[in-house]
Amino acid sequence: MEKKINLGIDATNIRSGGGKTHLIEILDNIDFSTTKFNKVIIWGNKKILKEIKNYGWLIKKDINISGHNYLYRFLWSFYILDFESKKSKCDLLFIPGGIYLGFHKNVVTLSQNMLPFDFKEIKRYGISSKFLKLILLHYIYKLSFKKSKGIIFLTKYAKNKIQSFCKNLKRKKIIPHGINKNFFNKTKLFKIKNSSKEYKIIYLSSIELYKNHENVIRAVSMLKKKINLKISLHLVGPCTNSSLLSSLNKVIEKHDPDKKFIKYYGNIEYSKLNKILKKMDIGVFASSCENLPISLIEQMASGLPIACSNKKPMTDILMKNSYYFNPENIEEIYKSLFALLSNDKSQKKFSKKGIIEAKNFNWQNTSKLTFKFLETFI
Repeated sequence: MEKKINLGIDATNIRSGGGKTHLIEILDNIDFSTTKFNKVIIWGNKKILKEIKNYGWLIKKDINISGHNYLYRFLWSFYILDFESKKSKCDLLFIPGGIYLGFHKNVVTLSQNMLPFDFKEIKRYGISSKFLKLILLHYIYKLSFKKSKGIIFLTKYAKNKIQSFCKNLKRKKIIPHGINKNFFNKTKLFKIKNSSKEYKIIYLSSIELYKNHENVIRAVSMLKKKINLKISLHLVGPCTNSSLLSSLNKVIEKHDPDKKFIKYYGNIEYSKLNKILKKMDIGVFASSCENLPISLIEQMASGLPIACSNKKPMTDILMKNSYYFNPENIEEIYKSLFALLSNDKSQKKFSKKGIIEAKNFNWQNTSKLTFKFLETFI
């Protein structure tokens, strides 16, 4: 019997980072012939849709939400999406961005944004448009989750945290991110301590206040003055806030006016990240608010020993395989990096264990579990 069930995916508020990677990978790794769906209709902006491969079962619809004002974005989620899904005969809507305000009776959301549920981090933005946006998002997400028949969480930590704010949620499922096999590096070579070669430290993450990039820069600057090794810091990730970018550049200019050991690359294409990571020697991850950071798992798979934030879920992911620090404490960041650079055995141990742990994150499995969960609502 021919399959008649259509799945709609609203990707209009998916722009970059883990959300984009997740969407691309679950579509790229599904054996669609094994699913109960006939077609998948996806709404998103042209840039995101272009990065998603073309399939016979996939219909892409360009909706340039970013080019419209907030009123139109609200109307899209509240009314227009329902109209579009009805026109496309969608029996089920999947919302990977987590925001849905309409009235479709069959909706599954994916929770990926922890920041609106972390008031300590929200306070760091002061009284600003970002602060007000995050408070508004807190209530919008709560409403969206209550409207959903099912919710996918990435980690047990995220599930417990969000459930403390959102009571009586319906069906829930924990399905973590995966990791692209191209990131795995089984032949990681380590440099001999005190060699004349440069140790390259990478921080792979978008630029946000809670990512604590400026603290990392200050810690590496301290490190360069006190350790007998050539080191450099490589910051890779997009920044959509001009004032944050300006502040970051000022800190870089202060600590490295000659631009010799701190480099900011901005956003790098996903397809090129694995090659960059394989050129690095040490990873650092200083975020204080995460759901499940793909960039951390990508560093692990690449064989990089990592100095990491001591916040959850990072400690659940790396377990004992890192030197941890309080991401708001520059001295602790410095000490963790110093300990890692000074200990060859720890570097090799963390590298080996990191690769093993990263193998638990598999996009084929993530994709299969996601579609299987979606099928339970039809």
